[in-house]
Amino acid sequence: MNGQVLAFDLVLATGALSNRRVFVDLKPFGGLCDGMAVDAEGNLWVCQITKGRIGCFAPDGAKRHSVALPVPMVTSCCFGGQDLTDLYVTTARIILDDAELVAYPDSGSLYRISTQNEGLAPHVFGAQGAVGS
Repeated sequence: MNGQVLAFDLVLATGALSNRRVFVDLKPFGGLCDGMAVDAEGNLWVCQITKGRIGCFAPDGAKRHSVALPVPMVTSCCFGGQDLTDLYVTTARIILDDAELVAYPDSGSLYRISTQNEGLAPHVFGAQGAVGS
């Protein structure tokens, strides 16, 4: 966990990876990368654990915007809801000390954030034609 999101080229037929590169470097924004989700426009939503926010990055890796939450430990996210425009976000409280738990009593909660971005429908792994099936 070094605060970077890596990208690779994928050979679908074999699952081979090549051309390792840094897609997003979170060091200038703080926090480490945790859970992620991709929307229909190809934006990558990255939970920045320890910084209490989710960064939205364009397909070229440029930061579009971020969404702050009222807790420090933002852990994972996914799109859902009827039109896949709600971003569901999990948070943690496990490594927070007593003072932090008093300061951030909603740590460990699940949040729903309405966005203007439509998420992608879930991919069923192992489905006909999927890599490795």
